[in-house]
Formats: sequence, structure tokens, C-alpha cells
Amino acid sequence: MLTLDHPTSHKHSFPTHDLVKLEPFLKGQLAQLPVTDSLRNHKLAAYAYTVLVESDPRREELKQDFVFASMHHLKVRSSLKPLFKAWADAGLKALVFKGFFLAEFVYDTACQRAYGDVDVLLEPEQAALAADIAKSLGWKEIWRAGLETDAAPANKISHEVLHLEHPDYPIRLDVHGQVTHVVSAHARVQNTITQKVWEAAEKRDWEGSSLYTPSLTDALLVGLIMNRCWSGDDWCLKTQDYLDFKVLAQKGLSQDELLSRAKTLSCSKTLSLFLERCNPFANRLSLTPPTTAQRILWETQIAFERGMPRLERYLSFSYYLLIDSFWALPSFVLALCFLLAPWQLQAFMNRFAFKDKPLYQWQALRLQRSVRVYLYLTGLYWLKPEPLKQLMTFVSLRRMGQPVTMRQIKGERVLKLHEERVNFS
Repeated sequence: MLTLDHPTSHKHSFPTHDLVKLEPFLKGQLAQLPVTDSLRNHKLAAYAYTVLVESDPRREELKQDFVFASMHHLKVRSSLKPLFKAWADAGLKALVFKGFFLAEFVYDTACQRAYGDVDVLLEPEQAALAADIAKSLGWKEIWRAGLETDAAPANKISHEVLHLEHPDYPIRLDVHGQVTHVVSAHARVQNTITQKVWEAAEKRDWEGSSLYTPSLTDALLVGLIMNRCWSGDDWCLKTQDYLDFKVLAQKGLSQDELLSRAKTLSCSKTLSLFLERCNPFANRLSLTPPTTAQRILWETQIAFERGMPRLERYLSFSYYLLIDSFWALPSFVLALCFLLAPWQLQAFMNRFAFKDKPLYQWQALRLQRSVRVYLYLTGLYWLKPEPLKQLMTFVSLRRMGQPVTMRQIKGERVLKLHEERVNFS
């Protein structure tokens, strides 16, 4: 079944009171251990197991989390080892940062730091060679900058250049060309920071090969703080942020070094705003999500450092929404006509030649977004809009050259594309 619907988000949203209950534990008050379900929801169960004393009876309930997290990291390491070695042998410089880097090189025990995707920084022009080497080892290329795939159009603007997935184990590599988020083509700040991160990076021997890792200050300022304040995280802290900060400080990161490096990277104001809510040096942590007013205020305060990333994201979204809506206007008008005069539909169906081109998922999502725009604008969204939504989807797909058909099956009108039912609800 081909589903044309809202893009799904992989981010989890937790009630504020649940987040606040975690604060004492994260700051080291182990007596106030949250319930096990809460620890698991926030990916802190394995960490909790390692910090409780051996005689603590609560460890037994958390043991399986410790074992599973340990096994997962070992599997990730063994899967990455041949890939990173092949990249290094081909002369590619790979810098690991964020979750995997912290687990492997910073935390005392790797399982203490849960992570999902593995983040790697490469020179953008090396993406094609990196992809070819990865595919020769069995990895799947999900998306590459400049190529049109289900994931994104060829002209997508991003700080990432390549997405790879392991063929047998659920590991995804997010390969970055720039170390901080990019929304628009104007990325001078991001390019400068990326270059400075490379200059301060450390080359390490790792599993018979070599890897690059960021300095401790850059791991915090770039991998954590900029990632929270300059990205789609939109200033929201994650439960592991305080622990990451604290562990980096324990490894030798000093407050003076942090402030000095922030000046070099031109992010002093961003750092000071972050420290107001997350600062192990001052035993300060507030996981309460910021209000819209706070976000706007903070965004204006960092404008001279980074510009206004939230505004950039909004403008980018609005631009594509406007483009898609203008394109979909004829589809909306025609769908209304066919709803009132269905006998005209057959003549329309014969007007468009089919094109031998796939319908990418990003196209399907943008198509349905434009459909919803007209349903909202006309107020029809709340008045059983299914027939109009179906007709507008059908007309749009035909205009794109897709061989979509409309059939009556058991009294129900059904859209099919390549013999798959189109679910547009």
C-alpha cells in the first residue's frame, strides 16, 4: 500500500513533569532514582545500572538493559570497523562525533551513553567515494547529496551529504559535510566552524585503523550546544545532555577553556544561554522545555553569532509550501469541477501521457501537504473532505505523469498506482 500522508517524526515528546523528576538523579542524587519505565523511556537505564552501588537491589531490574546496551555497542563497533578501515586505506579522513564518539571515547563504560545514528564528518567532495566503498562492503546507500531518492530531492540543502544503512543490523550512518546544521545556501558560519573543528581534531588509532575525533571543547560546543540551540531541537534539552557535559568536564575540559574556545568559534552568547539551563560546573539543570517567547528571545540574542536558525527553518518551509501550493492550484480547481460534474473525469484521464519515472516519497508527502492547504483554506477539512481529497490526489498524480487509476471496488472508489492502493487518509 502506498501511503500519502503526514511525514512522521522520530522525536519523542515527554511530559514536563516527567522530565523534571529526572533532574536530581542526573545531577548525582542517586537516592532519587526514577522508576524503571522512566529510565528506559529516556534511555538512561543502562547508565543507572552502572552508577548504583553493587549492593543496591534496584540494579537487578536494570541488568538486562546494561547487557543489551553493551551488546548493541559491541555490534556497532564490529560493523563500523571494516568500513572505517576501508575509508582510511583509501585516504578518507573520518571524524566521529556526538553519540557514538561519546560512548566509545569519553564515557568510562560505552553502554552508559545510548545513541541511535552514528554521526561522521567527511569532506563533502569525498561523499561519492565513501559511498562506493561502503556499498562494496554491503552497506546500503539511502541518500546522497545531489541525487534524487525517496529520502530527498537532488537539490536538498543540508549539512549532511550521505546516509548509509547496514544490511543486517539497524545501524545508520549520518555522514556530514558540515558539523553544524545548514538550512539555507548561506552557510559561511557553518563552513568556518567546520574548518576550525578539523584543525583542532585529534587523530586516533582505532581497531587497527585511524579515526579523527573532536577536541573536548568542540565535542561540547559543536556536538552538543550548537546542536541543541541551532538545529530543529529548537533549544530543547535532552536528558543525556547534562551527563555528556559532566563527563567531558571530568575528562579534563575546564570552564576557562570552554569560554576561550567559544570566543574562537564565535558562539559565546549561545554558550551563556545554554549554561543558564545546563551547567555541571554550577550543578544547574532545567529540563523544562522553553516557551515560544523564550525561544524567540534567545534567537534574537544569538543573531550576530549564527543568524536566526528558527526563522531560517520557517522561511525554508514556507518557501516550499508556497511553491507546492501554487503548483497544486489547478488540481484543486479541477477536483472541484469533477466533484460537481463527474462525467468530465474520463476525458481528463485521457489527456496526460504517463512518464516512466518513480513517485518518490518526498514528492508524495509534499503533494499531500498541498492538498491539505486547500482543504484548510476553504474550510472543507472539517466537512468530510475525503471525496475532494481523493480527487485532488488523483488529478495531481495524473498531472505528474503517474499511471494512477480510479476504480470502483465493492461500491468504494479506490485509487491505485502500480497496482498498489493509494492510502491518502
